[in-house]
Order: sequence, then structure tokens, then C-alpha cells
Amino acid sequence: CSCINAEFGKQWYQRRVRGKLEEVTGKIEALKDRLRYEQVSQPVVEHLNYIAGALNSKDYNQALYYHTSLAQSCNFSEVSAFLPGIKVLLQIGAQLHNVQHY
Repeated sequence: CSCINAEFGKQWYQRRVRGKLEEVTGKIEALKDRLRYEQVSQPVVEHLNYIAGALNSKDYNQALYYHTSLAQSCNFSEVSAFLPGIKVLLQIGAQLHNVQHY
């Protein structure tokens, strides 16, 4: 019985993550467009580079810290189209990273 519950929980979680990733796709496309057309200020680009560096080091807590710093320090209208999507990706990445190390 507990095996069935565990499998159901796993499937539910996978569907939930898949749904979140589908939502994030549009937000990441918005970021790509803004970067392509140079509609992102230098401070935002620097914060995004900090996030990328932390992810390269697999330091999800540091990446979330940089995300929060970006959200607090930059013009919200500049980042509102994509910043929530980045947060979701960071959270999912952190969860998956933690699961793989236990």
C-alpha cells in the first residue's frame, strides 16, 4: 500500500513540475527576446550572470540570493516578464539537486 502511495506521489510531483516548466517557457522566451533586442540594462545582465555563475557551481542557494537581490534592486517593469520564471527554475533545480544528493 505504501508503494502505491509513493508512486502516486511521484507521478503527481512530476506532473506538477512539468506544468510549471510549461508556464516558465514563455517567461524565458520573453527574457531571450529582451536580451536579443538589448532591452535589458547592464545591472540586470550582471545579476543574470551572477545567477548563471552560481548555477555553474551548483550553488542554488547563492543563485536564489542573486535572484532576490535582482528583484529588490532593479526596475520591476524591466524584469517582471521573466524574473518569476527564473525563480521557478531555480526552485525546481534546487529540489532536484537536493533529491540527487540524498
